[in-house]
Amino acid sequence: MVTRWLRKIGGVAVAAILIAPLPVMADAPLDTTARAIAAGINALPECKGAAIAIAYQGKAGNGTAFSGTVTYAGGASAAPDANTVFEIGSITKTFTAMLLADAITQKLVTPDDPASMYLPAGTTLPAGDQGGKVRLIDLATHTSGLPRDLPDMRYPYSREQMFAALARVKLATAPGSSWTYSNLGFALLAEAMVGAFKQPYDKLVADQITGPLGMTHTRLAEDHSDGAQIPIGYGPKGNRAPADNDTWPAFNGAGALRSTLGDMTRYLDFMMSGKGAGSAGAAALLTAFHPYPQTDGKPPIEQGLAWQQVKTFGNGTGVVWKDGDVPGFSSYIGYAPSIGEGAVVLTNRMGCKAGRAGLCVIAAAGNQTGILARKLPDCQF
Repeated sequence: MVTRWLRKIGGVAVAAILIAPLPVMADAPLDTTARAIAAGINALPECKGAAIAIAYQGKAGNGTAFSGTVTYAGGASAAPDANTVFEIGSITKTFTAMLLADAITQKLVTPDDPASMYLPAGTTLPAGDQGGKVRLIDLATHTSGLPRDLPDMRYPYSREQMFAALARVKLATAPGSSWTYSNLGFALLAEAMVGAFKQPYDKLVADQITGPLGMTHTRLAEDHSDGAQIPIGYGPKGNRAPADNDTWPAFNGAGALRSTLGDMTRYLDFMMSGKGAGSAGAAALLTAFHPYPQTDGKPPIEQGLAWQQVKTFGNGTGVVWKDGDVPGFSSYIGYAPSIGEGAVVLTNRMGCKAGRAGLCVIAAAGNQTGILARKLPDCQF
């Protein structure tokens, strides 16, 4: 089953989304460029009041850049650093996908297994018009046909409420046929992994990913057992965001992890090397991409397990990436294998241009290594 699935997952990349001239700092040292990007992003109206934390690593060099100030609930404020805690939002999905990849390599599950096999007894998932069942691979690739979220969610939204609400859900498309982003799908995938491994989600993440990688500050946002404070987050209009997301704890596996720049640099290194966590071969399953048509008719999405790939620089260079955008925080992690450079961006304002910052840093690293970008997001500040 795994071999057949791996042959199926493989395809071409999608086109660039944003196009602009090369940045004015293209020939500057990478550390200077990263600082300029951090300051430039921080000065944008949609990032006003935010703190920006950037890490980059690879052939062109390793480093960090910071801008802005974080404020805590007690009133204290400080400049961000590598140990400042941010919520990483939907980057959490990549951790959930890693659990699936591990379960596949350990032969606990197969990609084509119906997800309901691993959910609590009595849980019923909606089926497609032709009776097609939602599989684990459908949940992991946003091709389940499930909606993005559930209606009327309010914190604390329990697992039991989520399972009960499934009775009112209908699939928009046949499972496995087309791509529609679904937080609900990853919430259910996390629950399926709990069923497959017979361990709580937070313990699975700690035992299989963050523990082996030494990510000591990465845990569920509601877990304050390490005493770390999370900075106040801000909404897209600069308003103070609520401390708790309406989807928690039911959707923990879709977007409730928090981390630090130091920890996420270790995670980036794991993704770039494929070493340090999980069973042998598990990391490779994450980035076996397939082009799925979108239900809204837009160009296909090149989707792996949670991760996506774009050839955004107009030179054939693929960027593997995932972002997160939750009330109060924006985040980005991405790397270009052919450049050998990656970046992590963390901010404490929803809608702040974390992805733009990350792509600008990776493109600048490409300039340093002779792989020039012809198409870019707007890197002029």
